[in-house]
Amino acid sequence: MEDRMQFDWIATYADIEDVLVPGLGLNAYDRSLYYHLLRHTRLKGKESAMFAIGPLSKATAISDFKVREVIRDLHHKGCLRIEERTRLGHLIFVLLPFEIPGLARPRTSEPPLDPLSIDFFANRQ
Repeated sequence: MEDRMQFDWIATYADIEDVLVPGLGLNAYDRSLYYHLLRHTRLKGKESAMFAIGPLSKATAISDFKVREVIRDLHHKGCLRIEERTRLGHLIFVLLPFEIPGLARPRTSEPPLDPLSIDFFANRQ
């Protein structure tokens, strides 16, 4: 529980929206399912969890067929790992943006200069 409190979920959310979604071209279905899976794994402090297609479909208001497609799509994009497939469901490990190899991070830019704070007469020769 303490580890969850120390983890910077605000920065993680920003990385999801600013890096993961545009970097991997996630659509609304991808985002919805990714957030649901993230909520029921990493946010609860679990490494992975078992998810059945039917309950996932009901929880996200996405058809069974589309849920299967989106899980495969997120797996191929590297957002999650399907660790096991059984009759009971899929054992899924959700990766956070910084854990996804090859995901381009935006460059940090320097803050803009404020011309009113610059002393143009200092250090003149």
